[in-house]
Amino acid sequence: MISAKNAAIVVTLYVVTYIILLYVNIPYNPVAYLIAAFPFVLVWMVICILKDTSKPYPELGEHEWGYRDKNRDELGLF
Repeated sequence: MISAKNAAIVVTLYVVTYIILLYVNIPYNPVAYLIAAFPFVLVWMVICILKDTSKPYPELGEHEWGYRDKNRDELGLF
């Protein structure tokens, strides 16, 4: 699966393409296809982000919750 960073870049380029096509007055059909497919593209990006395992996170204990990538001492709240 594609990494979270690359998925965000692809979706950003998709949206920028959509905006450019609206700006240059392209006929309605291609723009309609892009806007109709956007929810699927967005769901694909969310799935890619949630399944991204490129950065390892430590397992939390039974009564721990919160920021998995931060040390408790770094947060300064405890």
